[in-house]
Amino acid sequence: RAHKVVGLLQVYTAGENAKIGQVAVSPEYQGQGLGKRLLEHLEMQLQQDAAFKQCKEAKLGSQYDKCMFYEKCGFVAHGDIYDELGCLHIWMYKPINHTMI
Repeated sequence: RAHKVVGLLQVYTAGENAKIGQVAVSPEYQGQGLGKRLLEHLEMQLQQDAAFKQCKEAKLGSQYDKCMFYEKCGFVAHGDIYDELGCLHIWMYKPINHTMI
């Protein structure tokens, strides 16, 4: 059986933030909860991985028309809407709860 990448995201530390980028799920797999599961798995990693112990919150630049998805995942929009390559974005944040370690 062939393996196929159907979703991905990236994360790196940026001071006290874990910066999330490039969250994507293949169109034919969208609407099945995979994006939410990717973010839930990432949240567990951020809480438990020593590489992220200095991070107090996760931060991502959401496409403006996708911010409701991130709000359902616990992120809160903050700041002004900005243009990135012709697409409107807004910064979104979610605290990292290290007490669950």
